Amino acid sequence: MIMEKFNSSAPESSDQRLERFREELAPIFDERFVTLGHGTRLDVAEQILERGLEMKSPMLQSTTIGLENSDEDMGKILNWGHNNAKAVVVVMIPKDARLSMERQEEIIDPNDDVNEYGNPWVLPPRFIKGYIDTERQQLILNPLFEENPSIRPRETKKRELVGRGEASSAAEIPVPPPSGVPDSDIF
Repeated sequence: MIMEKFNSSAPESSDQRLERFREELAPIFDERFVTLGHGTRLDVAEQILERGLEMKSPMLQSTTIGLENSDEDMGKILNWGHNNAKAVVVVMIPKDARLSMERQEEIIDPNDDVNEYGNPWVLPPRFIKGYIDTERQQLILNPLFEENPSIRPRETKKRELVGRGEASSAAEIPVPPPSGVPDSDIF
């Protein structure tokens, strides 16, 4: 009896803490989704749950990184490199959406409420599963997240993207000249 009491008050080992953290994060590693992370401050993470993830470019790769249920990624989440972020916003995109770089505009909207950072694009809250409070090692779920979010085809004109100052796969990007041809002859 005394030994049981002693063992129950013993501190958790790092392996036990990692396992408990993995259990806490189990909902974000659903095989039906691609899971991405975006590091930020806790107060900003709360705003993202309501307003969506504002971005400078209409490409998820510009502001998120892929996350997997691995020891390496658990370490990455707990020690986020970008500005020592205390929150990691969890973006989940259905795999069956098959979004290529060219098709990401089907889920990313123009931002009608551009903030002081001038981010002209927003990923709606229906794709934000929640955020991870890295200090408390807790997943905060977003009530606006949708398990089956709507993906709509949208025709984005090149000038709409270029007009917003974006160089994306839909915009025409200059190709370097063949070797031996001066740049001035091409552009």
